Amino acid sequence: AARRVAPGHRVVSWVAGLLILAVFLSGNLLLGALPLPVLAGFLLWVGADFLKDYLLKESLRTTVVGAALTVAIFVVMAVFGLFEGTVFGLVAGSLLFVVDYSKQPPVRSTLFGGVYHGAKEYSPAELRVLQQHGDEGAILKMQGYLFFGTANRIRDRIRDLVKHQGVRRLVLDLDGVTSLDSTAVASLKRISEDLTDHGVVACLTGIGPVVAKVFARSGLRTGEGTPFLVAGDLETGLSRFLAELLQREIGQVAGQPRTIETLLTEILQDDALAASIAGFLEPVKVRPGDVVMAEGEAAIDIYFVESGLLAVSTGSGDRQRRLRTTGPGAIIGELSFYAGGL
Repeated sequence: AARRVAPGHRVVSWVAGLLILAVFLSGNLLLGALPLPVLAGFLLWVGADFLKDYLLKESLRTTVVGAALTVAIFVVMAVFGLFEGTVFGLVAGSLLFVVDYSKQPPVRSTLFGGVYHGAKEYSPAELRVLQQHGDEGAILKMQGYLFFGTANRIRDRIRDLVKHQGVRRLVLDLDGVTSLDSTAVASLKRISEDLTDHGVVACLTGIGPVVAKVFARSGLRTGEGTPFLVAGDLETGLSRFLAELLQREIGQVAGQPRTIETLLTEILQDDALAASIAGFLEPVKVRPGDVVMAEGEAAIDIYFVESGLLAVSTGSGDRQRRLRTTGPGAIIGELSFYAGGL
């Protein structure tokens, strides 16, 4: 209003502020001194300006539902009073928020074990098994605040994966979940019953302190002997499922020591050729903390990992970040070797 009366003059804002302060301190005296027609005209002008700005202009900028809610609040205020209209607006706005939020997808992404194997590297033979049977497992990355509207959608998604896509193992990653209410916990309990009926085991990962407290208060059973196993993070939960799959299909656990002859035979599918190449390889033993290949250095060697684990990381000191973990059966340095050390 001040900008319309005298645009560009700050003195108007100061006068308006002082007037408001004066009304606050001695409003009865000031209002009593004003002529009634002047006071009524001023209030009428302020009210009409408010209606024009917030009822008409803002209604054109928002959605149809938002505009209808604004008009409804105004009607309730006009008919029943300011307090009743305020309460109606709070309740209606809350319900509208719940409806809109429930439309947001609670599952951010769905991955399958046949495509996503985590940050761990596997041997060629293990990769063939994972590509062939990995889709028996699915990873659901969830997000946001879970309540009855979103939790039921997660249950429907899991039902579809189990009944129609043959998923037998699930990893439910809660790392992106901020919290959940009692209705969401009830949905998780019903999900556990569904999984038990179909012989499916799920692993909960990324459980934060807030979600853990809700689980503890609700009595949701997790851990060994329940449909919900627990792992600290997504990589750990996924590795557990993939290790079970490899054990079942090829009788070995991911990470078991592998002889170089066995590894070469799996890659080349030729015993004689594998034995011939093995004669050109030199055994290398490294201690914890040793650097096999440094970032930025020319490398002209290929390493076949027989046993132990190698970490692939970038940076140094406090800024060091692990990218991958390689184990028995992995091959490293082949790209640099073929590129002549570049």
